[in-house]
Amino acid sequence: MKNILKSVAIICLMLISSCANTNKTDAEKGIDVISINKSGRFTSDTLVESVTYLGLKPLDDCEISGIDKIVRVDSLYVIGDFRRGIICAYDSESGNPGFIINNIGQGPGEYSELSCFCCDKSRIYVVDNRRQQMLVYDALSGKFVESKRMPIIPDDVESLDNGGFLFVTVPLGSRRKLPNSNHRVHISDKDLNIVDNLFEYKDDEFDPIGQRYYLTKNNNKIVFGSLMFDGYTVMDDRDPSKYHQVKIDFKNGLQGKSDIDMRDVKNYDHLTLPPFISGNNAIISYTLGDGYIEYGLWNKDVNGILPMPSDNISKAIMPVVGVDGDKFIGYYDSYDRYKSAVDHGFAKASESVEDILKSEGSALVIYKMRQQVPSNTEN
Repeated sequence: MKNILKSVAIICLMLISSCANTNKTDAEKGIDVISINKSGRFTSDTLVESVTYLGLKPLDDCEISGIDKIVRVDSLYVIGDFRRGIICAYDSESGNPGFIINNIGQGPGEYSELSCFCCDKSRIYVVDNRRQQMLVYDALSGKFVESKRMPIIPDDVESLDNGGFLFVTVPLGSRRKLPNSNHRVHISDKDLNIVDNLFEYKDDEFDPIGQRYYLTKNNNKIVFGSLMFDGYTVMDDRDPSKYHQVKIDFKNGLQGKSDIDMRDVKNYDHLTLPPFISGNNAIISYTLGDGYIEYGLWNKDVNGILPMPSDNISKAIMPVVGVDGDKFIGYYDSYDRYKSAVDHGFAKASESVEDILKSEGSALVIYKMRQQVPSNTEN
């Protein structure tokens, strides 16, 4: 009898421990399930260790209209502006201009459009979908190296540790796919030969709307997200076939609803973009069926969104355009927008950075993050 009671007690403890674990798992598929409920105990500034600015002077009279992608390469921040079709590089410590790739054209080293790009430690890879080419540039100088014929027309691209690439093709009513291969993710070797495919879809399956991008990367982790799934997928750039999926506990998600009219998407819960992930932290952009896009800092230990503080917002996190190790990166494209934010209580920059903004430059906002909520934080 004592043994039976002991066994029951152990089972009860196991059940209690399981219920207390905030990161649930879909046992059938081995998928982590997370919550985006807002924390009532902590605010986003709890995890912000510091806020610093990096002023970016205009480069060769070429003003950045916006940052679509930012990548840290050695001592440089490489910035892609798809609307202007340019890639700019700045020193990551001083903000001094490095080089610019502004090669719209039809000749050698030129591209008809900057469709997407990625970097590794030594190269910048620009995909031109109009000409179905990949153009390769030196990552430290911006000099053209070579061009290669693309095997597919991708919606996004990321580099892999072995020199290969990860390509995303999302069905949006027109077929952009490999012959006999309906997949969202394609893995290539360094010579652009497709060696594997992931996430197969049916002939009549399409995402109701597209996204500005489908991949984010930090260190060796690549995050893929599209509306095929109410969450996102984390891949290892050393072997993308080793991945795990994270499902968000949406009440009215889009997953499995392939016949949704694009005009009705606003009535469903979904991620608007794949998150930027830094260790235990993630910047998540989502809508909860009211058409209003919410944006917040999620933390693994809290397992929820840490809302912006209501009183002192000097360390509040503005919209993020990238991630660099333990840092999230925001961006001001004008002095007026910066001044408006500061007037509302956001962190103030140095006079030198303000002078750059006043002279039609721009500025990065660097949020260095803590991974765990400090033990001395008040409830």
